[in-house]
Amino acid sequence: MDANSSKTIPVVLGCSDIYLKYAAVTIQSVLENCSPDYEYKFYMLVDSRKVTPDKREEFLKLRTARGIKFDINFLSISDDSLPELPVIAQVSRESYFRLLIPDLISHDKVIYLDCDVIVKEDISLLFNHDLGNNLVAAVRDMFSLDFKRYVETLNINPDNYFNAGVMIINNRLWKDLNIGYQCVNCLIERSDIKFMDQDAMNIICRDRVLYLDRKWNYVWYYSIEMVRLKGLLDPENQELYQKLTHDFSIIHYTSAYKPWRNRYFKFADLWWKYAKMTSYYKQLFWGSELISRQFFRKLIGVNNIRISGEKYKILYLFFIKILFKV
Repeated sequence: MDANSSKTIPVVLGCSDIYLKYAAVTIQSVLENCSPDYEYKFYMLVDSRKVTPDKREEFLKLRTARGIKFDINFLSISDDSLPELPVIAQVSRESYFRLLIPDLISHDKVIYLDCDVIVKEDISLLFNHDLGNNLVAAVRDMFSLDFKRYVETLNINPDNYFNAGVMIINNRLWKDLNIGYQCVNCLIERSDIKFMDQDAMNIICRDRVLYLDRKWNYVWYYSIEMVRLKGLLDPENQELYQKLTHDFSIIHYTSAYKPWRNRYFKFADLWWKYAKMTSYYKQLFWGSELISRQFFRKLIGVNNIRISGEKYKILYLFFIKILFKV
């Protein structure tokens, strides 16, 4: 099928070898909810040194029983594809790979997804937005009052700052205008930006953004922190956020809180629903904190007893095998 066929939907993810298993869960969620009227092409942007052939082979075991036509292509990014750019806690080198998308993929437009999202609605409804002459389509970010003040220092209207975890990229225009190069230059020249390529894209794409309904990028962070930090959002955004809790199409598991680590958090069960369909399930299952350590100690009556790490691990695994029958 032609790359720019109206029946082809390209979806791009960039990830490290460690995040491959989480990216698999994201793709599984797309496949389980997408329309059978389209063919889906997934492009994985990966570090050529870290994602070895055996890791790719495991990833390609992704399947769906729905008869959806799809294929997965790995695109290796070499060291010389990007200059040395800052790597911080929430921004890995792989995050910058999305700036290269128009140079690597020939489709006129593509969907970009972070590896920590779950898609629970037909993704063709997202793809079929008309970008017009906009460079990107994305959701306005919903952030704290402190972050709002930070965005103002970038000379960006906080109401127009978008989250780059879910985007439709106008590949043709990005390539014509060399947007990726402009973003890289912005990162090199400015030392005042904290959210790296997301900030750079907001600066460079300013005034040429199609803003999507917020349901296409529901940030779960606030559902966890809202009770503890009552003033996290202003009253208007708090009300909007509460409405989205019951009506989102994509959930974005932002921040250090992740469903594969904390399966007892709100909406973590949605992520695990799709994780269970992948070949990575057992690996993910045993890598997660199935119940909190504090709760487990109370449960077995050793809350005030000192137990060595090895003994604790044996007790924990024995209990989990009984509880979850695995």
